[in-house]
Amino acid sequence: MSKWPAILAIPLLAASLMGCGDKDKASNVHKNAPVSNSGENEPVTTAPPNSNDTTNKKVNGAPFSFSEFDLEVDYGANQFYNIEYENERDGAEVKVENNRKNQLLEGNAAYEHVQKLFKKLTFDSKTPDQEVLNEVISVFHLGSDYKKIELEIKFEDNVERHYTFTK
Repeated sequence: MSKWPAILAIPLLAASLMGCGDKDKASNVHKNAPVSNSGENEPVTTAPPNSNDTTNKKVNGAPFSFSEFDLEVDYGANQFYNIEYENERDGAEVKVENNRKNQLLEGNAAYEHVQKLFKKLTFDSKTPDQEVLNEVISVFHLGSDYKKIELEIKFEDNVERHYTFTK
């Protein structure tokens, strides 16, 4: 029996796997955007929920003050709006899914969409929860008919915050 089919299959399989998994990568991310070290050993701190300093400290000309942003809005009846953003050393992964508008954006198209919205955000890791909620609803035009909003952010000061707002 000939070994040629097996020998030819290996490079073809390897080439096809190399192309998988990058459709949500954005290549046009601001060079000074905070970078996530997810998966690496890094200290993670949790901000006190009611600190008074609410200034947004963007450093190094970064366009926004976080390296990870995960927003999930549930409107009930299988309607939702999701944004996933993670800026890693090898590029940003960005995905926007809004099934109310039948919209799915990934990669550069998703980044172009969210960067305009992210630049409007002024809160940081010390901003009170209610102010974060008000700003997220306003900036992302979420409306008041949501059932639940979940937001996870890793700020550039390495603080991770988890917010849950339900009606």
